[in-house]
Amino acid sequence: MTEEEKQIEAKRQVLQKCKDDFLFLGKTVSKNAFELPSPEFHYELRDLMSSERRLAIEAPRGYAKAQSLDSNVLTLNGWKRFGDIKVGDKVIGSDGKPTKVIELHPIGEMELYKVTTRDGRSALCNKEHLWSVQIPQNTKSQKLVTRTLEELIAYYGRPRLDRRTGKVFTENKVYIPTVAPIEFEEKEFLIDPYTLGAWLGDGNSAGGRFTTADEEIVEYFPYEVTKHKEKYNYGILGLQGQLRQLELINNKHIPEEYLFGSIEQREALLQGLIDTDGTIPKNGIQVFFCQKNEILTDDVIALVRSLGGTATKGEQLTRFDKNSEYKHSYRLSIRLPKEIKPARLKRKINRWKGSKKTRSAIVSILKDRTDWGRCITVENEDGLYITDDYLVTHNSTLCVFRVLQHLLFDKGSKYVVIQSKTQKEAKKRLGAIKNIIEYSQAFRDLFGYMGEQSAKTWTQDTIVLANGDTIEAKGYGQPVRGGLTEDWARVTMYYLDDPEDEDNTKTKDAMEGNLKKFLSALPGIKKKTGRVIVVGTPINQACLVEKLRKMGGWTFKHYQAVNEKTK
Repeated sequence: MTEEEKQIEAKRQVLQKCKDDFLFLGKTVSKNAFELPSPEFHYELRDLMSSERRLAIEAPRGYAKAQSLDSNVLTLNGWKRFGDIKVGDKVIGSDGKPTKVIELHPIGEMELYKVTTRDGRSALCNKEHLWSVQIPQNTKSQKLVTRTLEELIAYYGRPRLDRRTGKVFTENKVYIPTVAPIEFEEKEFLIDPYTLGAWLGDGNSAGGRFTTADEEIVEYFPYEVTKHKEKYNYGILGLQGQLRQLELINNKHIPEEYLFGSIEQREALLQGLIDTDGTIPKNGIQVFFCQKNEILTDDVIALVRSLGGTATKGEQLTRFDKNSEYKHSYRLSIRLPKEIKPARLKRKINRWKGSKKTRSAIVSILKDRTDWGRCITVENEDGLYITDDYLVTHNSTLCVFRVLQHLLFDKGSKYVVIQSKTQKEAKKRLGAIKNIIEYSQAFRDLFGYMGEQSAKTWTQDTIVLANGDTIEAKGYGQPVRGGLTEDWARVTMYYLDDPEDEDNTKTKDAMEGNLKKFLSALPGIKKKTGRVIVVGTPINQACLVEKLRKMGGWTFKHYQAVNEKTK
């Protein structure tokens, strides 16, 4: 067998495994799809999702999270699983410097509250957890005061009447200051950070070419640069091979190691990004960044936060040049301390004054669940350390790759509807699928490019693949329409993700309405071949998933949160 034949056979075997197992598909085309090894219930769900045509899954929110102490703590080498922290380990303190863990406290069951800030950060803690915050109305200054979460719940926000408009708004009174720029050690990187940032902004995703009207940017590249015949087009000698090594070709994102370089290295990376895709307004106290790639946008948020800043994400329609169509994009509003220089271009950095405040208001404190938790004590005098308590809903991750498997391997034309409590939530699932199709090099190597054909077929709530298959994102209650196919139905897979919560199940009429919304969607789904997967939270005995359990024709699976106390 020749080398080429061996490669063809190896690819055939991978494709067959992807066809048989969407967990394998996910791990193949997305490095961060699932934790490794997968928990046992993932394999059980895989088999159920693959075989059953009417499947209802009942599981508490955060079910997968509750299995282990898997919060994250920031160390000099990146994030480390909370359950793996040991006495003597060094974690990052509030001053951006390493501090030693001097005590691990016993694991105990406690009520956990989710604290959310205006710029989208969130953390889980109990009522006794201490926060160092600013309360300007009380202190008349930026002075830090220490309060328990229980104290903050009472007054972090209060309703106020706007006398000009007659509308009631919430006044936020408590602010969490950002961490100082984190002092990671300098790393040896394959690609110069500034050049990488600029390429991520205005580079050709298929290679080492770079487009800019600002010749000054090219002067900062420590590479040999050649000017092409095309206006504003340059070639960067040697860059393409380096991009390939970092798996960045047709897969723009910030490699994880670059988020943990020194302050100077991360600052240079940000400068390249802002010089290409950013602006600094005349007031000089903010930075704006605009991108259509959400993965890259979220990477920039992490980069800014590691430099002591805040970044608030919004969405908009943007034209990237005067002759192009308007397309959906993401816009970051960034604030950074004065000592961080977010750009190198003279016309931009000459405006920079620095943000006077990089704090963020607490906008929500809500009880999340009762679970097992623990505290650690660090050597720092203020006792503070940087933790990353974010929730990962693995049921939704499974859905993403089950949908992809359906689109890639099932016969005939496919029409998928993903529906959540709100259309915004459904769009997140659709966005995850879009990002894999557009930016995963591993996906393209196996299946080719199946993505955007025109702006009309690649929107926030609907995408049409190159072969005509369609995926829609809908809010609960939006109609799932039929079509001129089998029994007036066209949907080949319908996924309903956690449509109920405490707010929309308060009354009997509300719950009956939820059932009617669901039943109204069923006529649009092919009766003989269409698949329906419902994942819901057990709110009460009359909630949707409980009603499906009592109906005939449904396979029902209940999962109860299991807490692993010993890790």
